[in-house]
Amino acid sequence: MARIMLFALLLGLGCWCQATIHPPKVNMYTTGPLEEGKENTGVCLVRGFHPPDIKVAVLKNGEEIKNTQGTDMSFDNDWKYQWMKYFTFTYTSGDEYECRVAHGQSEPKVYKWDPML
Repeated sequence: MARIMLFALLLGLGCWCQATIHPPKVNMYTTGPLEEGKENTGVCLVRGFHPPDIKVAVLKNGEEIKNTQGTDMSFDNDWKYQWMKYFTFTYTSGDEYECRVAHGQSEPKVYKWDPML
C-alpha cells in the first residue's frame, strides 16, 4: 500500500512539474579577457528553465565543438534549473561562437556570442 501511495505522489508531482514550463535564459561569455591568439575558456550558461529536459551544443563557425564539458545540473530555490557548458579555445578575429539550446519539445534556438561584450 505504501508503494502505491508513493507512486501516486510521485506521479502527481510529475504532472505538476510538466505543467510549469519556463524557457531558459542563455548567456555566453569568456572567463578571461579576450586576446587574439591567446587561449581562453568560453562558457554557455543556461539558467532559469523548467523542466530539466535540455540539450546544449556549442558551435564554432556553424560546426559543433565536440570537446566541450559541462557542469552538473543544479536548481535554485524556486526549482528552476541551471547548467553550464564550457570549452577551451584560441580566439581568432572573425570566428563566430554560438550556443544552440533545445528545451523540452521546443525548436532549438541559437544564441550568438558577441566578443565585444
